[in-house]
Amino acid sequence: IVIRLLVAVVVTLVVAKPTTEDTVDISTNHETTDDLLKSALELLNRIDAEYAKWNNKQSVTAWNYASNLTNENLAEKLKWSAEGANVTKHIIQIVNDFPWTDLKNESMKRQFKKLSILGVAALPEQVNIYWVEQKVSSYFLIQNCIYNIFVKNERNLN
Repeated sequence: IVIRLLVAVVVTLVVAKPTTEDTVDISTNHETTDDLLKSALELLNRIDAEYAKWNNKQSVTAWNYASNLTNENLAEKLKWSAEGANVTKHIIQIVNDFPWTDLKNESMKRQFKKLSILGVAALPEQVNIYWVEQKVSSYFLIQNCIYNIFVKNERNLN
């Protein structure tokens, strides 16, 4: 079963590619600061929508795995996690190509600065999968222990 899971993960990673739909083509030649602010606002709105879509997908697969601990659900969770990391890398590339340091609006500048940090998505895919897998298994091990302690204490009280 472990070998099947590893094969499924490797195949998924090979097939997984960053999503290029809804790419934003914003030129770096802005004539006025108003144009730059409008472009920045449009870009932030599109990035927010893309992150919302991917967070939803990852939340659903995490819930499916949490409610039904099977290898198939784990493979699905790892697949969406890897694809989400690829989308994050793609979005960060778009953010870093945008001239956000020229913005006069400090709030937008702060948002772009936060979006430009790679974070966990910088990990190689295999390392990212390993850490997600470790985090998930540690969480459920702890949850199982807490449940067992609670059940044993309840039995002792009765």
